[in-house]
Amino acid sequence: MGMTKNLRELNRSFYTETTLIYGSFGLGKTLLAAQFPKPYFLSMENINSYADRIYYDNATTWVDAVHLLDEFKEGNHDFKTIVLDGIDLFYNLAKNHYIEEYNKNPPKGPDVKQSISSLSDVGYAKAYDAVDAMIGLALNPLDLDERFNLVLTAHVEEKEVVMLGGDKFIKIVPQLPGKRPLAYFQRLAQNIFYYYYVNGERFLKIIGDDYITAKNRGFYTDNGEAVVNIPMPKNPETAYKYLVAAYNNKLKNSYKNINKS
Repeated sequence: MGMTKNLRELNRSFYTETTLIYGSFGLGKTLLAAQFPKPYFLSMENINSYADRIYYDNATTWVDAVHLLDEFKEGNHDFKTIVLDGIDLFYNLAKNHYIEEYNKNPPKGPDVKQSISSLSDVGYAKAYDAVDAMIGLALNPLDLDERFNLVLTAHVEEKEVVMLGGDKFIKIVPQLPGKRPLAYFQRLAQNIFYYYYVNGERFLKIIGDDYITAKNRGFYTDNGEAVVNIPMPKNPETAYKYLVAAYNNKLKNSYKNINKS
């Protein structure tokens, strides 16, 4: 086996890239996700208000969530997109399952705790590593499976960032319980979109900055300018058309100056 000396060809497809959409409650994340091709929702929240509009199951335990994910991976269905609705709660299902299983059968040893209530109760970050492995085993195959599109949704929160010199500032990020799950999902998603209001109009911010987390695999206008924000009209079908047009480099405007009055 020799070293690679040529660039590999990147076969891009919006329908196989993992996309994370996050924002405040009620903005329309779920309905936007419902516009992706033939979507199935695995929700950790109660989304019964959409019962007549989407196919979904609610998972209240880690065992239920894994079972439904495995059934989806088998492919005996017509769905093309799986939407993991509420990734913070999904992570918590894994965490709670680990703690329950640990307490049922704690490891042997004189310095090992026989009962834990938090992942931090287990030394050397072993519990965090185990939960990371559980999450990866459940989701990494879906991220790599070209048959399906993986869409993630999350609420938004503000995190304090402390620089090496001591300076502090607030950054808007997807809501997740800690730095490790946040880092995992930010690595997993090729596209991270922040859904927000500007002067009463809704947009997806798709290029991040010092204060807002966002990224994409290359969305450009028809003249080659990088798209910064995508308009999100109230109608979810129209909003999705804007998103696809941006991916296909067909927008006329980069919408980079929407914050300027």
